[in-house]
Amino acid sequence: MNDQQVQGAGGSPLTDGSVGLWKMMAASFRGRRRWMSVMAWIYMCVWTAVAVVAAVMFFRVETARAMIAWATVFLTAAVFVTALKMWYWMIMQAAVVQDALARLESRCR
Repeated sequence: MNDQQVQGAGGSPLTDGSVGLWKMMAASFRGRRRWMSVMAWIYMCVWTAVAVVAAVMFFRVETARAMIAWATVFLTAAVFVTALKMWYWMIMQAAVVQDALARLESRCR
């Protein structure tokens, strides 16, 4: 590790200009694309609630057909939540890359 890197809390080396997870999340709610972040969080909460309801209903029903139906609803909701979280993480990382490129450009000038 060189002198411009510091050891991060998670054990991974972070550069001097790096941003923490909480700061990245907060930054995603500022700027031009804040409505996308808000909608992603709303959809994540809705699909998580659907998954919880489906899990509870799965254990309450007695027929195999109903169990299969609720398990399908649960798995579908879990896939949607996972996809939304991956998309949100990609948006946060894209913003960090853009900031890093802007810092690099300012150094080169």
